Amino acid sequence: MYSLERFKEKYLEVNFDNYLLEENNQYVNSNEHYLELKNDYFIKTRENFNRFKALLEIYGSYKNNYKINEEGSEHIFIYMDQSKKKNINKELKDIILDQNRNLDCLMSRIKLLNEKLK
Repeated sequence: MYSLERFKEKYLEVNFDNYLLEENNQYVNSNEHYLELKNDYFIKTRENFNRFKALLEIYGSYKNNYKINEEGSEHIFIYMDQSKKKNINKELKDIILDQNRNLDCLMSRIKLLNEKLK
């Protein structure tokens, strides 16, 4: 299942600078070669994160729709249109796919910058 923690860990809490610094790459402070691309990545990632978070909240509101009767036994009532559920799942998957493309693009660029040194 999708989670905000996993999204943050995989896409936001990555120290891309270390990949360049490990190779002693002078491009780590280059606006033209690296910083602008990294900034674009984080802008797109924040947008995807906000969309992802909003969709998870909608999905959670459907999932947590239940009542408990007085005797303590639990009766769960879930009111979710299956087409809405499919649409939310599709949107979540699309966000993850888009984010994977963004990450791959930035990592490929970092790899190319490191190969220029060799």
